[in-house]
Amino acid sequence: MMNRLIRRIRIKRSAKVIFILLMSIFLLIKCSDITTKKEEKKAAAGFDSFAGSAKCAGCHKDIYDTHIHTEHFLSTAPATEENISGSFEEGKNKLVFNDITYVKMEKNGYRVIPVSVHI
Repeated sequence: MMNRLIRRIRIKRSAKVIFILLMSIFLLIKCSDITTKKEEKKAAAGFDSFAGSAKCAGCHKDIYDTHIHTEHFLSTAPATEENISGSFEEGKNKLVFNDITYVKMEKNGYRVIPVSVHI
């Protein structure tokens, strides 16, 4: 009789432990799904969903007119000869960060290419 009682207690305890483990796994999977969905949502709200600065000008012309002359706006322009105010002449086309790292702008036909070099 006592052995049966002990066995029942162990079975109940085992069932509780298994239930808790299964619930923990379920919750971890759900949390992982939520995190993944948030990351996917952030990725989807990237550059493709950006309306563009010109779209803002309709309601915020004064801010837009100021913004298009800032370094922030100009630094995101495509790398073309018209948008780069530096020289492409060899020796004058290099931005040196330290003794071993520099960035050099080169023209390759119709394209402008930033070349990063680590010696």
